[in-house]
Amino acid sequence: MRFISNKYPNSDLIVILHGQYGSLNQPLVRNIFERLKDLNKKVVLFEFSYVQTGQSFDPDQTTEAKELKDFLKTQKHKSLTIIAHSNAIFITLVLWEMKVKIDGLVLLGFPLMQSAETPKEMALMLQQINNYGNICIIQAKKDEYTSLNYVRKFLKKCKLRIELLTLDGNHHFEGFEAQVGETVKKFLQ
Repeated sequence: MRFISNKYPNSDLIVILHGQYGSLNQPLVRNIFERLKDLNKKVVLFEFSYVQTGQSFDPDQTTEAKELKDFLKTQKHKSLTIIAHSNAIFITLVLWEMKVKIDGLVLLGFPLMQSAETPKEMALMLQQINNYGNICIIQAKKDEYTSLNYVRKFLKKCKLRIELLTLDGNHHFEGFEAQVGETVKKFLQ
């Protein structure tokens, strides 16, 4: 595991998680980190061990969730907000199932497949976090994995009042990283 952090100990903690094929150098997560690091909060750009070892992503995300949970135990914080891109959303779900309290959530590129049934566990997690924290979903208009209509239907079916923001670009928001970074910063201020 590797991470980059600013210097705000014992503060609200924001953890940025890259997607399955991402890294610390992915333009999207790097841009978000650069935009958030001047907030009066500790901001961590987290990279999973499999990226350095060349191993593959754990299909059920348990290995990654345990790694993140162990890391979080070393961080003193008042509250935890997770910014998760793509498949890192499912790592967040496993983390929540491990009883880690998540106070806020920003989901980038919600990767629900069009033909999939509504994931009940995902709905339960979002409902619980929504009871006491803020959730924002930022979805690209041209996301190749999940359409905006599908995300809207999922949120309506789950009866969730979550802020859904749409931006230009594809699933990785290529060419729109700065806009995503500014949008996330405004949501978290």
